[in-house]
Amino acid sequence: MTPWLRFALLAPALVACSVTTTESDDSRGCSPDTGPAVASAVCGSDTVREGPVALGGTARIGVKDLAQGADVPVRVETDRPEVVRVVETSPLSDGCKGASVRVTGLAEGKATVTFRANDGGTRTVVVEVLAPRRIELSPYLVALASKVTFPTLDGRRPEAPGPTTAVLQVEGGRATWETKLFAADGRALVGRGATTYTVPPGVGAEPVALETDRELTELSAASVVAGKLEARAGVAELVVPMEVVPRARVATVSLYAQAEDPANPEKGTPRYLVLALAKSADGALLHGAPFDFALEGTSVGPGGELFAYDYEKAGTPRELVATVTGSGARASVGLRTAANPSASRSAGHEYAGCNAGRGLSGAPLPLFVAALVLSWVRRRRDRSA
Repeated sequence: MTPWLRFALLAPALVACSVTTTESDDSRGCSPDTGPAVASAVCGSDTVREGPVALGGTARIGVKDLAQGADVPVRVETDRPEVVRVVETSPLSDGCKGASVRVTGLAEGKATVTFRANDGGTRTVVVEVLAPRRIELSPYLVALASKVTFPTLDGRRPEAPGPTTAVLQVEGGRATWETKLFAADGRALVGRGATTYTVPPGVGAEPVALETDRELTELSAASVVAGKLEARAGVAELVVPMEVVPRARVATVSLYAQAEDPANPEKGTPRYLVLALAKSADGALLHGAPFDFALEGTSVGPGGELFAYDYEKAGTPRELVATVTGSGARASVGLRTAANPSASRSAGHEYAGCNAGRGLSGAPLPLFVAALVLSWVRRRRDRSA
């Protein structure tokens, strides 16, 4: 799916997972048929390097061009088990003729992880483990949506969030936050499970997207709360004020909807998304507002801030209205939907299912690269339709 938020969030995931199939990928919803030409372009031939891994964290590493094909048994071992523990020691090769496993950082240092395929191939990955020295907190959905490079209605996009100095949420709602860890030299660390949290009484904290390398936590509170959120990873710590405000504090609601991309028309009924955000009277972003969505008068819910529907260029125009019970704030947008729009909602956790860039390099995959690859896939399919 090309346009706006859904494609911007999902495209890197699709590219990454389509070429790195593991036992946990089946639940990620990342299995498009890209064909050998795209698979070759995405897989490349370089060893994948995912480090550095956070001390105490678990991350996925892998290699390419290891076996002669898919589903070949692979043995994985480390030369320094005191530094790195291999979680899965007997994976099968994937669609890129490679393999991936999860590893846990046990001590600072470097270890060589060796992959040996039963048909003779051998590849190695050097994994570096570093202790976290700095922690950052970021609102997951807003951060992803701010990176959008595709057409949106009226060209509107959320602003990229700055450093989180306070956590503001709305009572009765849920918001997902990403914890990011950094080494002493400033390098970002990968892996999840290295961080512990302390939240105010009355606030729930639940880890989500556990199969990914992202440290994502969903915070929720049924009533108004004030206190501090503390995140710790070894000697690194972050302490910020946390306030759960009443719904009446929601002064404005904004809807960010994807628009059709004239340069890349799609056939059929692609799935489009609308993101809803709430702000206070002073312009502060209020996360996790419990929105009420109604499409042409029909309530859609429950769920999160992401509204999904089947788009159709010649479809029936319908009005989507977003409100918050207890607040007078209201926003609406006109959508062209399929006859049966199959409207649904989510908190966006499904878009964290894959690590962007896996299969190309250790760096994150730029959105435009994902767009080019999947645009090629779409054009190829259109020609064959």
